[in-house]
Amino acid sequence: MNLKIAVLSGDGVGPEVILQAKKALYAISVAYDHEFIFEDALIGAVAIEKTRSPLPEQTLNLCLNTDAVLFGAIGNPKYDNDPEAKIRPEQGLLKLRKELGLYANIRPIKPFKNLLDASPIKKEVIENVDFVVFRELTGGSYYGEKILNEEEFDKLSLILDNDIRHLVSMLDNTLLWAREQIHVLKVNKIPFDLHSLAEDVLELYHQPIQDKYLSVKNNIPPSTEVISDKEIIHTALRNFISNAIKFTPLGTSIEINAEQKNGAMYITVKDEGVGISKEILNKINRKEFVSTRGTNNEKGTGLGLMFTEDLISKLGEELYIETQAGKGTAITFTIHKQDTTAS
Repeated sequence: MNLKIAVLSGDGVGPEVILQAKKALYAISVAYDHEFIFEDALIGAVAIEKTRSPLPEQTLNLCLNTDAVLFGAIGNPKYDNDPEAKIRPEQGLLKLRKELGLYANIRPIKPFKNLLDASPIKKEVIENVDFVVFRELTGGSYYGEKILNEEEFDKLSLILDNDIRHLVSMLDNTLLWAREQIHVLKVNKIPFDLHSLAEDVLELYHQPIQDKYLSVKNNIPPSTEVISDKEIIHTALRNFISNAIKFTPLGTSIEINAEQKNGAMYITVKDEGVGISKEILNKINRKEFVSTRGTNNEKGTGLGLMFTEDLISKLGEELYIETQAGKGTAITFTIHKQDTTAS
């Protein structure tokens, strides 16, 4: 295979990264009998300094007439710290993406076995991680073209609102989970109103609750005070309620209950959903990532119960799951009565 490759080292660490990338490609060419022909060109701040353009015509023409583009990095503090600058390095990258018709960043995330022990996260947690992040790069919103009427915009806004809430929830889960895995999560137990916390979580899911015509009742009495880590309990409730909404059919109900017994508060999120299969429960018990679509094709985060179970355990509390196929699930966790502490 013979390929002509445009090499755009760009700014900052770009030249250093490109140098190593070219070494790797050279090794591939030797091992598999390929021939790669590299041709260098300017882009970004270095191009502005030499040609007064972040993407010179010569660079663009080269990229349009090669088999691939090897790109390093772009940007310079000189322009980052000057909001009045009319010509900026990133304009070169934006124009290049548009002219080449590129529409997404594709970022595979998969650990190498030889590097597992170098990660601050537990080996058994990350060794099976394998997913791809797609980031859209083009379209009306990206390039500022007005292509939606008001009705279409309102409809898209609702979809985006749901997706953003899902993304924020996933990021919150991931960050808190990561802190727990690298042993820097500090438990901070304080008094707080459990009823109000549940209301806060329900407000986050106002739109999906409405979309599925669900009846959701917060049966926790007002001014129910408990002592625990408020952030962790919020995360637990968010995951349980999100799952309940996700796996509950249109027009059914979800309840949040609390019962004081045996020196502890037992909090239950109960739904009339599809239930959890034995196979999924086994995966959760084996600490495997599980992500399935909901009854309305809702997305999952892949962390969910496994992650929340770890957090509840870190508080010294207990988690119980009662589920029946086609009839629903009740997830219960405890908050034991105790003095205010911080650890």
